Amino acid sequence: MLRLDTIRHRTFGPSSATEPFAGFLDLFVERCAPHGVAVVDGPVPGNHNGYASMCLRLLTDLCAGQDPDAVVIAHALPDYDMTVSISGYLEQRLPGEPLIFAVSEQGRTTPFAALRVAATLAAQYERIAVLVVDQGTIPYPDPALSTVDSTTDHAVGLLFTRDGRTPPPLVRQLTGVGRERLTQTLTTELAHTPDATVILGPGVEQALTSPAPFTGATAVVGAGRAVGPALAEPTRNSPPGGQWCTAVWSRLAGVLADPPPGPVVAVEYDPELGYLCLSIFEAIK
Repeated sequence: MLRLDTIRHRTFGPSSATEPFAGFLDLFVERCAPHGVAVVDGPVPGNHNGYASMCLRLLTDLCAGQDPDAVVIAHALPDYDMTVSISGYLEQRLPGEPLIFAVSEQGRTTPFAALRVAATLAAQYERIAVLVVDQGTIPYPDPALSTVDSTTDHAVGLLFTRDGRTPPPLVRQLTGVGRERLTQTLTTELAHTPDATVILGPGVEQALTSPAPFTGATAVVGAGRAVGPALAEPTRNSPPGGQWCTAVWSRLAGVLADPPPGPVVAVEYDPELGYLCLSIFEAIK
């Protein structure tokens, strides 16, 4: 069984590659045209960071000599630098021959799917890194992504090893959870883990209209929107807004820097997909 050894949150400013690669906009024109979506006219706002370079820099911080033999990357937003294969780039730069692949298309809850996939690899690999990445250089308008921060890119890494300090999380992925069922479903799920510190992602914060799910929680960490007085403003390592699928994990990194007593539960929700996900860490050491 692999245990959580280390968690790191890293932010990224502007890349030295300030101009998109040749054909970048043409690629998105071709992809967006069937949907009647126009790409931006002029310079593309954002930091122009590619996921491959972000992942490599995060791994340097995360692993500290414990080179992973498997890397699972989770992202929901498109990559900026599509000229570089993330897995090929990392495989050429990491020692050994690590297994490297990405998980996507799960919206804000993509990292939970990546954690479940990583758990299935634990019998075959000694050190598994799960990397969650967001970048905000998006060359087309999308109202659903209007809150994405294009000024700061984020990456969060979780390293699982045989000698890690914390048991692996129990990951719950619930589908078909409409907004009208969210409060009751989350209340039922959190009732199984009383006295927990609950960490909320922005998707679940924005969709909840009642603090009812948190009546048994020791503390609730989030940005303080939508769920009423039961939600406490975080006082340490609170990340800036505008993150897509990294938000709950960067908050988790902040909380685990000084672990609270009792279990810790990370929660995120994607209303468009109807996915409600929880990652339950039973004993933080």
